[in-house]
Amino acid sequence: MKSVRFIHLYLAVCLILSGVAALTYTVPVRADEPITVIEQSVESRYRDSFIFRITARSEVGNIIAARIIWRVRSFSANLAYRVEVKAPAEQVDLEYVWEMRFETMPPWQVIFYRWELIDDQGNRYRTPEVQAEISDSTRAWQTLSDGKVAVYWYDREAAFGEALLDVARRGFDHTAQATGFTPEDELRVVVYNTQDDFCTIYGMFCQSWIGGVAIGSITLGWLDENRAASIANCDAACQAEVAAERRRWFFNQLIPHELAHAFLNYWMGSRTSAIPIWFNEGQAVNNELEGVPEEIDRVRLLARTGQLERLAVMDARTIIGRNDLPRVRDWYAQAASLVAFLYERWGVESLGAIIRLVNEGKPFETAMETVTKLSMTDYEIAWRNWLGLREIPPTFAPTPTLFFFPTPTYEPTPRRP
Repeated sequence: MKSVRFIHLYLAVCLILSGVAALTYTVPVRADEPITVIEQSVESRYRDSFIFRITARSEVGNIIAARIIWRVRSFSANLAYRVEVKAPAEQVDLEYVWEMRFETMPPWQVIFYRWELIDDQGNRYRTPEVQAEISDSTRAWQTLSDGKVAVYWYDREAAFGEALLDVARRGFDHTAQATGFTPEDELRVVVYNTQDDFCTIYGMFCQSWIGGVAIGSITLGWLDENRAASIANCDAACQAEVAAERRRWFFNQLIPHELAHAFLNYWMGSRTSAIPIWFNEGQAVNNELEGVPEEIDRVRLLARTGQLERLAVMDARTIIGRNDLPRVRDWYAQAASLVAFLYERWGVESLGAIIRLVNEGKPFETAMETVTKLSMTDYEIAWRNWLGLREIPPTFAPTPTLFFFPTPTYEPTPRRP
């Protein structure tokens, strides 16, 4: 049975005061440690700051130095910052304020942190790693979870959240089947009601064409059916159809697409960069609940008209902008077809077999050849044959002609039905 709940804590009590979420808990004192932690807490003031606090005591001297160390889930790199000890003493109360105004950071992101404390006797103590979250009390968030995926939304009916969880679960299940991997922690999907609201996750600037994005293991998107309808330039009935089309695209394509990225980010961490962008985007398109056959048809037309990109160029990064969206669409379709071909010939589970090898440190090309028994050149030729082409493409040194970061999903231009 589904239940709607507000999540503002993991380890103890969450206090919501004046738009601030605070999490405080007591750490058991260990008599065998020269430095002990009496209490530590975090406080989330979303879009302004995230505050770490600790009360600690040295049993043999004065605490003279400290650092706070944290990492964001799905990112392996630790961040470490010195925390000033203004008055060294046996017992100190310390605080570090992580300024977030200019950080691109979504709400409900999970972080792991620990303190490092040093006293004047040379004792150095690192606290056990603690999990916390960047909670957001600036909106009346509602959430549903099935234990694998949690969805967050606000100012909409409960049925919206139920539909959101349904498509997120279906996208999750497909990627889990393709990878043979299940995350230990729930992935999170956060939905905003307007583009302006969505853009608050960005610290510096927000590109107007982005309809959704995966940041770490968080899937984010925005859905404004009224905006889509208002710019459709047609009558009321037509605008209603445009709004419905936008909603369907959002649920069936954007959410499972970005969730596939979040899934791989969780599993691979920083090694996500070791797989080609076409491979990452191709698996994400193939995770969409509808539209993949149309993408394949588009590629077959490109093949017949001699417009296929060479595989070696697919990851080239040059300039492409909002006005070149047909070219972006062609690129995505080809990426989708390259992975669809993999699934059809070697099974959907081949995705996980390849990623496991990459996670073990194998180059992507080696992983592909191990699973498919084809070199990348032979794979490209087999893919072209699958599309109906029989001529072997000419060999050439690729010259980059495209540059874009296709991980965010662009917002489709509303069109008249």
